Amino acid sequence: NMNREYSARKSAMADFKFGKFFLLTLLGVIPGIIYALCKFIVAKNDTIEFYNNAYVKRNGIFNTTSEECMFDGVLYVSTKQSFKEKIFNYGTVFIDVVGEHDITLNGIKNPKKLCNYLKTRTIKNVNHIVTN
Repeated sequence: NMNREYSARKSAMADFKFGKFFLLTLLGVIPGIIYALCKFIVAKNDTIEFYNNAYVKRNGIFNTTSEECMFDGVLYVSTKQSFKEKIFNYGTVFIDVVGEHDITLNGIKNPKKLCNYLKTRTIKNVNHIVTN
């Protein structure tokens, strides 16, 4: 029985191509609207959920993928945002986790909010983990 501590979602703007949107809108308003709605729906179904000792990445609408990994804590976390990403409030979050792998999350909505949550999961005494 896992209780979700935090859920992050991918931004619809991360994969949104303005050139394609304007081209489709020139063909008619309906294709442009359909394109924008599809990007929003796909992003809404691309999430990462953090639990006490695991995280789960889910994506897809028709073909779905779910990946669950152990999550014992964070050693270091950082964010990166371009000018466009700052305007639309999304970016990349880099997470150095305890264990063998790191996590890179691209196009995450509200990256600073996720970063603040992850800082609460930072392992303070790294020597204890390494020696035991």
